Amino acid sequence: MQGVTDFSEEDPDRAPLTATETDGLLGRPLLADRSLETYLRDAEQPQFCLWNHRNGVIVEGSQAYRPDRWYAGVALLTDCRILFAVGRSDGDRTISIRLSDVRDVSIENRLLGETLLVETADGTYRFPCWANLDPVRERAGHLVGTWRTAEDHLDRARRTLDRLEERIEKEIGSETCSLFETVESELDTASEIIGSLPGVDAVLGEEITAVRADLTALRRQAYAARGDRLFERAERQWDDRELEAAFDDIEAAADAYTRAIEVDAEKPPDEELIQRREIVLADRRRLARAPREAAEFAREVAAATEDPEAAIRWWKTTIHRYETVYTLDWGRDRPRFDIDREKARQALEVAARNLVEAYCQRAREHASENVATHRSSLQTPRDRATESLEAADALARERVPDMLEDVRSLRNDIVREESTTDGRQPGTGVSADDR
Repeated sequence: MQGVTDFSEEDPDRAPLTATETDGLLGRPLLADRSLETYLRDAEQPQFCLWNHRNGVIVEGSQAYRPDRWYAGVALLTDCRILFAVGRSDGDRTISIRLSDVRDVSIENRLLGETLLVETADGTYRFPCWANLDPVRERAGHLVGTWRTAEDHLDRARRTLDRLEERIEKEIGSETCSLFETVESELDTASEIIGSLPGVDAVLGEEITAVRADLTALRRQAYAARGDRLFERAERQWDDRELEAAFDDIEAAADAYTRAIEVDAEKPPDEELIQRREIVLADRRRLARAPREAAEFAREVAAATEDPEAAIRWWKTTIHRYETVYTLDWGRDRPRFDIDREKARQALEVAARNLVEAYCQRAREHASENVATHRSSLQTPRDRATESLEAADALARERVPDMLEDVRSLRNDIVREESTTDGRQPGTGVSADDR
């Protein structure tokens, strides 16, 4: 085609790219300062070259750039841009338009040849040429669409990345993972679109790489922030005796710090993340032992307590704690807590026996108290003794049935003693003569 070179053809004529003043195209140079190929960037691939000898390029509503002497006007379509260059003896004029800035590429038919119209937000560029420009328009339209689609995906990735950063700063954990996947997907799609165009890849590829680097840095920060949140929640759950939930969150926190370390980014530093993880793992070891140790401590205090009232409180605490120990990790294939369920069961039985005995001892002490010193009380010592024995009876029935006989024997002794010592009816504090 006269005035047009298609570089996608097999063995294309590269003279339009290399022509200089000393070695002109068709006996004439195109540009004065340097050849057209020197304007090409690394990996930028020429698609079409158009030239005219008088008209140059006209910017509608602005000015016309026309060649002088024997130079030419050139329009070079690459996979990155449209470059207009006009040869002039006082210095070549160039206009570079990135394809992502092109709104439309069309053709205007003239009496002699056609005119390529390139529309942007800043204006319309007209380049007359004596040739059929349909192939140029089609290729330019395809490239513009490719750029626009790739940049749309890249822009969506950037906007989602901004949302991610905001959510992490505000410690909003929900949907964060899906947003990371969204950014990755948008970047992958953009990369796939530009993969077959080396020039586009060289330009947009750098931007995609930069966004990926930001995403990687944010992923590390997100994992670290998640580890912090989980560890803080685990500490609260531990305080509230929600031990299994606390263990779940501590393990998840350790995993989050591990994932953060595995992400190739600088902040937070590896040393800091490793230190946080070590703290979490130390707490996990403490938590694994804590229920058993707490139950053993309560048992030791209860066994050493001579006051029946205090002993009852501590034996109750011991039972509660061993019940917790006994039920932890129930049904789990991989136990996490440092417990022996059979030993816990035996300790529960011993604690129950001791609690029954503590109730009985308190009943004996109440039964031996002087009634006269409790005239103002709503309950007499014998009433309180009976109440203790009722608690002992209920506990024995539930947990240690073989102690029932001793508990009821003691109750019969206290009732019989009450009825024979002061004439009162059992448990009433009122004598027969007073009724």
